[in-house]
Amino acid sequence: MHAALSAALAANPAVEPVHAVSAAAEGYTGYRGWLERLERLEAAGARLEVLGESVRGEPLFGVALGNSNAPRESLVISGLHPMEWIGVETC
Repeated sequence: MHAALSAALAANPAVEPVHAVSAAAEGYTGYRGWLERLERLEAAGARLEVLGESVRGEPLFGVALGNSNAPRESLVISGLHPMEWIGVETC
């Protein structure tokens, strides 16, 4: 497991932010859910990279999929602005 991901999971054992959201946003994945998704992606062969830190000192992860030597054909960027949660979920 990626060291920073392991540390983030260990540091947040029960953290799951509670938000008052509409029924349309039901199923939105919280912080721990995303950390667990990253863990599964890494186990399946994805490469995790720490791109920086949040203002709270949490690692900001990048996920690399596929053959790193192959030509690049697409780039997906999501979650650039705070409070735009739907971009992350739809990406």
